[in-house]
Amino acid sequence: MSSKQATSSTTQFPCTLCDKVYESKKRLVDHQNDRHRGKTHTCPTCSSPKPI
Repeated sequence: MSSKQATSSTTQFPCTLCDKVYESKKRLVDHQNDRHRGKTHTCPTCSSPKPI
């Protein structure tokens, strides 16, 4: 078994915009740029659209 398989990372980087979880910050940032850039979120308090 390789050392990469033997060790497990306990650090997780969850996306705050969906339910995806990544093992590195770079993968999270890549995901957010690819999937969420340019989209808006409507504020539940004031109903104002906010960029994500």
